[in-house]
Amino acid sequence: MTCLETWLVIAPLLSVFVILLMLLFLRMGGYKISDALRESTTASPPSAAPASASRLIAFITGITTLLLVLCLTSFWIYQTIKGNPVDLSKVSTLFLSLGLGVVPYGVNKISKAVSQSSDKS
Repeated sequence: MTCLETWLVIAPLLSVFVILLMLLFLRMGGYKISDALRESTTASPPSAAPASASRLIAFITGITTLLLVLCLTSFWIYQTIKGNPVDLSKVSTLFLSLGLGVVPYGVNKISKAVSQSSDKS
């Protein structure tokens, strides 16, 4: 394998490392993921906002999907360079099942919007 091929294979994995390193530096600076996932309301101060399990599930599912896509991309590039192209046509069912992790958050947001619109009427 040439140097360029090696970097093409390693690039997705390095991007995961960079993302984790950025999160570490943000954490050291006082940034908290829990604060970013917390939804603040105008009626209460931001520190008293309720935690959301559906938002946490959507966040974890998104991170898992990102890591899986990066690993599969790295594997596909490596196999293509080696001359053994991989058939990824059946991976769509896996990504659809990971997309189901976002459904609870979507339902939660829709139900809040409907209840707020019915309260105003």
